[in-house]
Amino acid sequence: MNRDDFDANYSHLTARQKEILNLFVARKSDNEISSVLTIEVNTVRKHISDTCQTFFGDKKRNRRIELMLLCLQYLDTSVTIPPVDAPKADNITIIYGEMPNVNCFYGRTKELSQLTTSVIENNLRCVAVVGMGGIGKTTLVAQFIHEHQAAFECIIWQDLKMPIKLIDLLKQWLIYFDAESNYDILSDSIISISSKVIEYLKTRRCLLVLDNVESIMQDGRVGSFYREYEEYGELLRRIRETTHQSCLIITSRESLNDFDFSNYPNNKQSCILKLDGLQVNDVLQLYTKLGSFNASLSEWSELTEYYGGNPLELRIVATEIQETYQGDVAQFIKEYLKFGYLSQIRDLFNAQFKRLSEYEKEIVYWLAIHSEPVTREQLQQDIVQLEAKQNLIDSIRLLRRRSFIEESANGFTLQPVLLKYARESFINQVTEEIKNQKTNLLDSHSLVKATGCDYIRNIQVNLFVQPILQRLLRHLGNQSNLEQHLQSICTSIKSEFSARSNLQAQNGYSAGNLLNLLRYLGTDLTGYDFSQMNIKQADFRNLKLKNVNFNNSNLESCLFSTQLGGVIWVVFSKSGKLLAAGDVSGNVHIWEVVQDKLIPYALLQGHDGWVWSVRFSNDEQFLASAGDEYNIRVWRLETQSVDKLLQGHTDWIRSLSFSREGILASASDDKTVKLWDINTGECICTLREHKASVRSVSFNPVGNQLASASDDETIIIWDINTKTPLQILRGHSGSIRSVCFSPDGKLVASAGSDKTVRIWNLQTGECKVLTEHSHWVRSVDFSADGKLLLSGSEDQTVKLWDVSLCKSIKTFREHTSWVQSVRFSNDGKKFASGSADRTVKLWDIEQGCLNTIEGYTNCLFSIAFNADGNILASGYEDGTIRLWNLQTLRYTTLRGHQDWVRSVIFSVDGKSLASTSADGTVRVWNVETGKSQVFQGHTSWIRQVRFSPDNRFLASCSDDCTIKIWNIETGLCVQTLTGHSGWVRSIAFDVSGNLLASAGGDGTIKLWRLDNNFKFNCIQTLEGHNDWVWWVSFSPDGILASGGGDGTVRIWRQNSNNIWVNSQILHGHTKSVRTVAFSHDGKIIASGGVDRMLRLWDTQTWSEICQPQQQNDWIRSVAFSTTGYLASASQDGTIRLLHLESYVVKIIRLPNLYEAMDIRDVRGLTDAQMQNLKALGAMVT
Repeated sequence: MNRDDFDANYSHLTARQKEILNLFVARKSDNEISSVLTIEVNTVRKHISDTCQTFFGDKKRNRRIELMLLCLQYLDTSVTIPPVDAPKADNITIIYGEMPNVNCFYGRTKELSQLTTSVIENNLRCVAVVGMGGIGKTTLVAQFIHEHQAAFECIIWQDLKMPIKLIDLLKQWLIYFDAESNYDILSDSIISISSKVIEYLKTRRCLLVLDNVESIMQDGRVGSFYREYEEYGELLRRIRETTHQSCLIITSRESLNDFDFSNYPNNKQSCILKLDGLQVNDVLQLYTKLGSFNASLSEWSELTEYYGGNPLELRIVATEIQETYQGDVAQFIKEYLKFGYLSQIRDLFNAQFKRLSEYEKEIVYWLAIHSEPVTREQLQQDIVQLEAKQNLIDSIRLLRRRSFIEESANGFTLQPVLLKYARESFINQVTEEIKNQKTNLLDSHSLVKATGCDYIRNIQVNLFVQPILQRLLRHLGNQSNLEQHLQSICTSIKSEFSARSNLQAQNGYSAGNLLNLLRYLGTDLTGYDFSQMNIKQADFRNLKLKNVNFNNSNLESCLFSTQLGGVIWVVFSKSGKLLAAGDVSGNVHIWEVVQDKLIPYALLQGHDGWVWSVRFSNDEQFLASAGDEYNIRVWRLETQSVDKLLQGHTDWIRSLSFSREGILASASDDKTVKLWDINTGECICTLREHKASVRSVSFNPVGNQLASASDDETIIIWDINTKTPLQILRGHSGSIRSVCFSPDGKLVASAGSDKTVRIWNLQTGECKVLTEHSHWVRSVDFSADGKLLLSGSEDQTVKLWDVSLCKSIKTFREHTSWVQSVRFSNDGKKFASGSADRTVKLWDIEQGCLNTIEGYTNCLFSIAFNADGNILASGYEDGTIRLWNLQTLRYTTLRGHQDWVRSVIFSVDGKSLASTSADGTVRVWNVETGKSQVFQGHTSWIRQVRFSPDNRFLASCSDDCTIKIWNIETGLCVQTLTGHSGWVRSIAFDVSGNLLASAGGDGTIKLWRLDNNFKFNCIQTLEGHNDWVWWVSFSPDGILASGGGDGTVRIWRQNSNNIWVNSQILHGHTKSVRTVAFSHDGKIIASGGVDRMLRLWDTQTWSEICQPQQQNDWIRSVAFSTTGYLASASQDGTIRLLHLESYVVKIIRLPNLYEAMDIRDVRGLTDAQMQNLKALGAMVT
């Protein structure tokens, strides 16, 4: 601006503005100008702001320095300046800047004392007052100055809400410091000017205040300055480190990276004072000054907690409480906090909300949806409109200036009361849009972030989806009308999608939102057409999508169930970047761990049985897995192929562990531990001290030791060098399921069927027993620092223990079945759990469940015909029972069990059906009504149930090693049979009902006879199988058949001395025989098992009748009908009906979860996801 421009602008000023400008150029403060001209300080400030607008066309920015420099260059200051009414004396402090007035100060006694001590008594050079917006930082500092301004010669207050570059700030400070100076500050460098400022701080006792420093700090990078304000960090460092007699106070919503306040009081130069919300007593003091209020202490506490003790928010609602409720806080809480808004409060926020731009409203709604702090980067990902993305930073800045959002180290959020308002406003607007078949907000915002953390997704369903559905149901009358209405909107979106080409059309949320609404409405989506649509953030987990058409749609960021069975083992890689799980379907699943989410990485298939253990090698190049097959597969992760097959065990392999040197240890039911060199595939040695199955092995991470835990109730600590036991730990009173070393190798944790967790000190021999679980404990794991311990149990919980206190500090309860495995991540802040409920969960020990992988593998475990042979019952993994009408092949469903249904059997008259489940219950169902009676008493999974031929008794067997006899009429257990030393897997009555056979994991069959007192007594134990006995069955003429893990079917008869003996051994199966049954005439035995072969044996010749029938999965159950059919049930859910004369096979199978779902030409799915969906029934080509 030249001299002519300056004179032209100056001529437009009023006389008063010219007066103020002359005093301003003379370095008079706003207060001094106010005193000279006898006008209000705010009037002075407004005139200066208007003058800036006259000269620069902008009064929003702080242009005072530019105005000062311009006037120094061109203004004629010869005009006489009126004298100041009260000339400055030496003991009068000059205050520069716009320091706020303190009309009402309450509480903060402790904080004010701390600030006084720091600045006045300890003469600290730098003090930072930090806390969230509205918490009272500025008020605290202003109150401090009000009480102690006499301690300073000069006080300068600078509010950085309107950021100012450091060089301009320093120039202003120099003008304040020395009004008589004549040096040229226009040409000085920032280094020179800052040095002059420091010199003034040495010679004078000054107090500098930088208020709202977060205004010059970067979004998304906590504590860092924007590039153009980085010099502030250097200034703060110089003020802190240079000797002087002044003090700098800053206020900020977050700490500064460049401002080190650590180690106070040892750090004598600076300190930090963090402000939290007001306490209840402070709020009482505040409200006492604001008016008269009535409330109990608990009500004051609730009000304080709701607003987080935030003084600003509390003052806002104080007027409403007083005027509307006559100061009755309890009534305000009841009507406002719990059920909504008073109209006055809503109007208050409506007025503020209307002032926001559309871009600002979009951000506010996203913050309401997330319900927790959100980073700018996350908002950038969420927003779909290009213009909104481009204006994001500016919109956030404006929202901060409006005090609409809060910023913390974790991102942006809303004040609680504004959060509630924004949610309500969003729900109202979305509901109205749907009523009118509009999709503006539905397209720009996601009601549910399906791919977000579990606990946030659950909140979103409860806070948004359910209220919207409730309002729409009230409006449209019933579910059918609402379904038609939503389907109509889907049709409109689909027709518009091809016609629209803008970015929002390609990335909007409307289709995904409508699908989520239909999901939570409970709509049957069979046959729906969602082809050629953009579907985002839809949750399709465990949602039946038979014949749904997604052809040529974009399914990016949608959730689907996975081909995951009951999970037995979970483990992180050493880096924590990968998580692997082994399941009962024989698969190994691997996920990448990315920002609290599990992203499918690989599916390793090939095991023919349950995968009991998986481990990553230390270099993460290999993964070892083992299970029912007696061998170990070593997978090369780069190629996802088997690199080595380690063979040598003769029974199931239960556990694997890698040493620091890369040696692999394996534990097996063959009672041995083997050490392997995975490079050569050779077994280094076999450790043989255990007397029963070895369930778990773990290497000492810092020593040459190995721990092994067994069903023999011992833990052996082995010396790896000498291959000999160092210690044998005894104390458990049952099978020990898990063992692990602490990171320092000094402790060993173990868990087992005695429901305890034990912590053993290897140096002292001391054992601490933790007893809070109510069922078997399956897994334990130490955190990386050894301070915490996890345990997973059949009681469906995960417990977190403080190791030093031996005390449970948190219980996690979201699983719905046994927790089989738990593992800490390498940072100790997160952990994974795997459960029989077909889920893998990733947890944060503070926040809860972050991500859940939900599986779907509806295994079929048991089948049974009724007496007429026209109904077939089948029991499934999902806890349901189907009753199939064999004429129509339609079924009815019985629901009641909460876990796997392991056994079904009809009563002789066909009117009742008994079932057992992994939920620990026996149910007897009325076939006609579908109602059931529950029998409880077993303490573990119940494997089988059988009616006595006279329907008087019911027998059940369980993994608790017992058989229970129940009175059907009363539902009471009348006898518990004990004697088996392992799980009891099968029972059978003979035709008289006086003889009961039982078999199990101890490899024996026990025969129990009913005496005259109606009690069963063991009369003989049959031995012959060299493995578990999985099934027993009587023929009509009293022959007993058994199927074992040794691959044989054995026939047992009574000899002339009434002693039962093994009369025949039927060979043919190559793996474990899981089921055997006699035909009704006793002429045929059917058997099936792990080798997937159905074999039929002639009981006269004991030879096979026909070629074995191969099936696609394990054969779990076989049953003969009275109508000439043999049914066989495969683990994959398939039932095969074989006609025994024609050998024609009829297939019965429930539809898969995604049966015939069309995902041809879809976009947004990975190869791993496509492979998974194909396995669950989808059409991919």
